[in-house]
Amino acid sequence: MNDIFFNTKKEAHFLYEQGAKYDAYLLAWNEMPLNKIVDWYLKNKTKKAFFKDDFFYNSFLTKQSAVWVREAKAIELWKDYLKNYNSIEFEYYVAYNNPELFIDGYKETLLFLDSSRLKTLKNGELPPVVKEEILIWEKLSDLLNTTWNKVLYKIKGLNKSKHEFIVASCAAFEAFVYDNHEVPIKFQYGGHALSILIAYAQSEIQEETKELTYENIYQVYLEEVLKKEFKSIFALVNEYVMNKDVLYRYAYEPGLKVKINDIGEIVVLEDEVFNIKWNYDADRYSLNENMYCKLGVESYPEHLETGQIIFHNNNKSEENIMGNALCNGIKLAINDLGLKEKEMKNKIPLLTAITFLQGLATRKYHTIVKPLHSIASNKKSTYIEGTLLIQNKEFILISDIENFHQMTNNSGIKCSIEDIEKIISNFSFNWKMKKFDPFKLTINLWQKPFIKLEGNIISPMSILTSFTGLYALTEALFKNFKPNDGTSIENILCEYYKNMPWDTKVKSASNKEKGDIDIIMEDDLHIVYLQLKRTSQKTNTFELAKQKKQDEKAISQLQLAAAYEGKKQIHLWYVSTALEGLGIKINNVFKVGYQDLLHISRLKLYRNKLNSLGVFIEIVETDQFYKDNRNNY
Repeated sequence: MNDIFFNTKKEAHFLYEQGAKYDAYLLAWNEMPLNKIVDWYLKNKTKKAFFKDDFFYNSFLTKQSAVWVREAKAIELWKDYLKNYNSIEFEYYVAYNNPELFIDGYKETLLFLDSSRLKTLKNGELPPVVKEEILIWEKLSDLLNTTWNKVLYKIKGLNKSKHEFIVASCAAFEAFVYDNHEVPIKFQYGGHALSILIAYAQSEIQEETKELTYENIYQVYLEEVLKKEFKSIFALVNEYVMNKDVLYRYAYEPGLKVKINDIGEIVVLEDEVFNIKWNYDADRYSLNENMYCKLGVESYPEHLETGQIIFHNNNKSEENIMGNALCNGIKLAINDLGLKEKEMKNKIPLLTAITFLQGLATRKYHTIVKPLHSIASNKKSTYIEGTLLIQNKEFILISDIENFHQMTNNSGIKCSIEDIEKIISNFSFNWKMKKFDPFKLTINLWQKPFIKLEGNIISPMSILTSFTGLYALTEALFKNFKPNDGTSIENILCEYYKNMPWDTKVKSASNKEKGDIDIIMEDDLHIVYLQLKRTSQKTNTFELAKQKKQDEKAISQLQLAAAYEGKKQIHLWYVSTALEGLGIKINNVFKVGYQDLLHISRLKLYRNKLNSLGVFIEIVETDQFYKDNRNNY
């Protein structure tokens, strides 16, 4: 309730406290313009009693005009209700007055997976379009539950200890990767399927009492490679992961449609516009990674000359040289993100962690995974046959803290055993729940590649070797990251642009009351307000949907800030370290890649062109960096 309705507000609360609830709500409701009703609700919903009463929904709103359900922000009121209340009368009211709103709310909150809620809904009359959608909800939910129940049935028929289960899962995963290594999405799904199996073992299987050694762990791995029973379990879990992805896409992917065909199967109807956008985002990430790789190669001679690169056992192979060059680029990317040791969980030594993980991954990739994948590509064979063609190699990493510490110091990275313990601890996969639910798993092995087995540490080679690349490392670091604030990237960006022929400065906190601006760039003609957000890559539509709220907040804050300042030509930039949705203007706010701005200041291609803020704005807002470089890297 807005302050201009202070008297109404006071009177309404008095009526409410006297038990005249309907009159209280009606008094406040009638004082509000129809297009402000949802805003009024959202502003006041946290009141101790006034809006935390089922009466508001099931006895008041259902008797009012349904004009509000067609407001743009009605989805917020509807989702807030779905998360906190359950009134069948109110739900029928929404379903009949705005079926699309009804469906969207259930999808975005994932409440369509609540079978008891759907059962109650189906007991009454619903609009035909809602009835059809409920059939899809039931089918999607059934697919997920049926697949997982098949997994549980097969698992209960096993007689395996915890370490046997985990190692068998890794062997099944590697066999899957061997057959699918050229299909990135299958590779990714496989890693998520393995994560579910490891999490299940950690949550559901009791700890062992016998001592585990390298020998008996590796013996189990070799035995499981020869068996087929766990491969069928892995295939079912992988099917579960794919069904879950379809469910997320249905709930959150714009334009995607799901239908049930004549034989009762789910059919996904892709949206070409969204697919183009998704591929465009992927292309942005590839360009950014290649830019950092190029910068790493360019800085290699300087780092070699200054002794920052050390070759273990004088190994100057082409693979080792390129590995060191790529590591330089990754370190630059981490520095650009402003990640600080103090912001890491357990304050892990950041550069040591990067060098350790990337170096270990690079060695294992070139000596084990790359040869295996080459065999798989050139010769029709099974994983067993492939491993037999590579002699004297371990096909799953098995080590311990002491070995890791010795390996790290031998490679020229000086660090304490305590530092190695911190690194391994932070990057170890660990998931325990009282009642395991695969749908609620929020971490995966692509972010945390190590698995602890008693005093041993293992890692599947195909997981570990993904850490040769930029994004595996940065995403893993973000998972272990607790930012104090985002001021570091503000200062970094300002540093890169401090000597340009225009003024660039960080906006002081004391001047941020009216909206939120982090950086201001200006000259005599133009002023650019920038708000910066440090966040991670979005790998599925669920993560994109979660990001939407932050994006909307950033856009509204920039708009609010612009309303108070500036007679010059104003430009509003929402600058993000995540590269989804760049080059798009929403409500006069242009979304810009943070790394793009850094690359523009570095590249000779633009250095001589940046003679005015107007030219810089044109380069950024026409997305010239992407257009100039997408085909060069």
